[in-house]
Amino acid sequence: MQALLSWSGGKDAAWVLHALRQAGAVEVVGLLTTLTEGYDRIAMQGIRREVLHAQARAAGLPVVEAWIPQAADNARYEASFADALARARARWPDLARIAFGDLFLADVRAWREALCARLGWTPLFPLFGSDTAALARTMLAGGLRAQLCCVDTRQLDARFAGRAFDADLLAELPAGCDPCGERGEFHTCVQAGPMFAAPLALARGETVLRDGRFAYTDFVLGADDPARAAPQISGGMRANSPVRGEPVEPRTGRQDQPVFWIPAAMPLTVTTSARKRSSSWLPAARQRCSRSTCSRLIGST
Repeated sequence: MQALLSWSGGKDAAWVLHALRQAGAVEVVGLLTTLTEGYDRIAMQGIRREVLHAQARAAGLPVVEAWIPQAADNARYEASFADALARARARWPDLARIAFGDLFLADVRAWREALCARLGWTPLFPLFGSDTAALARTMLAGGLRAQLCCVDTRQLDARFAGRAFDADLLAELPAGCDPCGERGEFHTCVQAGPMFAAPLALARGETVLRDGRFAYTDFVLGADDPARAAPQISGGMRANSPVRGEPVEPRTGRQDQPVFWIPAAMPLTVTTSARKRSSSWLPAARQRCSRSTCSRLIGST
């Protein structure tokens, strides 16, 4: 049985991948990730697109990219999600399942089930109902390494932004804060674990406060990570695609984004050029829906 995995770049999605591979009944064939137009970052998490692609390469999986405009509402998110699923099914005609990293929010699960039913897909929730304190410890014992890339400062002090997700952090979380950040207290960027062939070399960047509430910490690929280069690739990828890849179908919709990104399986002829980056990034107000709802609909912590 094959399935897509809703991939936020965070620890819960990464652990779903590991759990499914360990169980063996479901083969994850690709990652589906929502990104925000104009920022080249994963929605809500704020993870750079080049880091996403490095994660995908480490996991050995292609990415189906679902793009939403800044300040998108739930309807626009649903439309982008539906389009991404349609493109995935065009690539894998028998594909009909998608896994999510939700842990215990019943309303979010019900929303996903209803949306997937309308679109002809079956959602999977491998971690749902887990004891999140025990799950967090299991992740750490299993070798998962992640950093807090976003903190909701109304629920957790901003000093936690950029911190490693580790035993010390778990011990310092205030009472009422879920150990896995399931209520949106924090979001993570995973860089290593049993789901990756090799760890990512990430360097911590600046931390900024958006909307007077959300503390985002930037993480960039280290100089020694091969995904740091930005190859120029012909044949359907945009010129400044951040990592080596190849398209698998003609593009539709946005003409400056690839429909799929696939980790290169064979050498390609490329030339490398530096990629310019905007000094402005990640306004937390890019979604009009409530943060507690949107952060769980778009991806896993």
